[in-house]
Amino acid sequence: MVEEATALTREPKREGLSLAELGKKIKSENEALATLIAGIVPRAIGIGKDLNAAKARIAHGGFLKWVKLNCAMTDKTAERYMKLAANEDKLLAKLRELSAEGDKFETISNLSLAQAERLITERNAEGGGNGDNVSDAYDRAQDKLMEKLDALSAEVAEAAAAETIERLKVIVEAKKKIAKAA
Repeated sequence: MVEEATALTREPKREGLSLAELGKKIKSENEALATLIAGIVPRAIGIGKDLNAAKARIAHGGFLKWVKLNCAMTDKTAERYMKLAANEDKLLAKLRELSAEGDKFETISNLSLAQAERLITERNAEGGGNGDNVSDAYDRAQDKLMEKLDALSAEVAEAAAAETIERLKVIVEAKKKIAKAA
């Protein structure tokens, strides 16, 4: 029997598998996925350390071009990895704190990249900053907006997006006028 290739992987057909065979397959795939996920943050930190080392050796202004030509990743991805690497100690300290509080994140291996980023960018309890910049705050707000938009019906989402776009255009135009006047 010839297996058909899917867009993502080659999968055997599911028809004809017994419940026991399906159970074994599901268990095996789940274990493989858990193993893969467990290595995401540590690998991202390692890549970030390598990117930081490369940046230190490249002339000012040439790093992002070098990333584009040599690393097959976006600037944003490179920045994300570098930020995780630069904040590894902070991340590990936050994980120790959460583990002591009985939180579910006992080790770095239990985190997604987004969770790791949130842990290193959370504001501390005293309300102080953490070096977070306006761009990072905007990205988080945009992500929340996308989540909320995704929860709406198609018609409501379309109307909400159109209204948001118009409001954003007004803000940008006002900023342009202020910049011109200055």
